[in-house]
Amino acid sequence: MTDEQQWINSGIQIAWVSRRVADDLPDAFDQAWDELQAEPDWRLWITRHRDALKGDDVFNYLEVGDRDAVKVSYRGGDLNYMVPITYFENADIRERSRALIHDLYAARAERANVEPPPPV
Repeated sequence: MTDEQQWINSGIQIAWVSRRVADDLPDAFDQAWDELQAEPDWRLWITRHRDALKGDDVFNYLEVGDRDAVKVSYRGGDLNYMVPITYFENADIRERSRALIHDLYAARAERANVEPPPPV
């Protein structure tokens, strides 16, 4: 398998903590990552900045739950990205998942002082 074919882990630990999470949402989110990591621009970006974005000293936590607004916080090398489940309601789950992955990694990139991710 070539480097272009190898699967790259997202480096995002996800907690689905709402009873309103649609059954297909976790799989759709994973599929959105699989699509992004296969896109040449994203693959190059995530590979180039791997250590800063998801290396041993960083932890990316995403929580989708019953909250009113997005909350982004940092503790040391940890990024905590908390999103209301309403972000996905009445929306294209694939597109919202891709946008959320982009936004999370844009926050991580800014904190790590690296270029932002390519558009989705």
